Amino acid sequence: MEDRIQRILDFLFVGAAVEGIRFGAGPQLLLSDSYEAAGRISGQIYINLSSGWRVFDTMPGSFPESEPERFHTSREEEWLALIGLRYKVIERAFISTGPTGLVLVFEDGNVFYMYGGDPKYESWTAGVAYSPPGEHWELICMPGGEIHEMAPDWYKEWRD
Repeated sequence: MEDRIQRILDFLFVGAAVEGIRFGAGPQLLLSDSYEAAGRISGQIYINLSSGWRVFDTMPGSFPESEPERFHTSREEEWLALIGLRYKVIERAFISTGPTGLVLVFEDGNVFYMYGGDPKYESWTAGVAYSPPGEHWELICMPGGEIHEMAPDWYKEWRD
């Protein structure tokens, strides 16, 4: 199962660039098509920013073991950190050990980390919005940190 999750992370994120932010009930980070997904999916790749997250200048020695009250001092600081990622291309994506955080490593060395592992709530969700019927893509960090994955049948057959 973990190998399948990594393949979906690679498919959706590696080579994608940050395109923008969607405001709503919860903010979303919007991404372009990745190298592999280009021409193979319809819709908008997104990450729900539903738990604590942070942008590091370089890969940290370790990621936080618990979700701090806030990673940033203000909403303005949060938005500026996201704006700083605009047009940057993702080189690598993975799930951190310990708390199942989502990690995106950019070509310039910046690292986006979103905490995972809340015992009561879904910590983060990533997928493809506005996809046609039968093309549902989603990775969900469930309460407690287990990752639930959904991908279309054609993808599962193509990659397995």
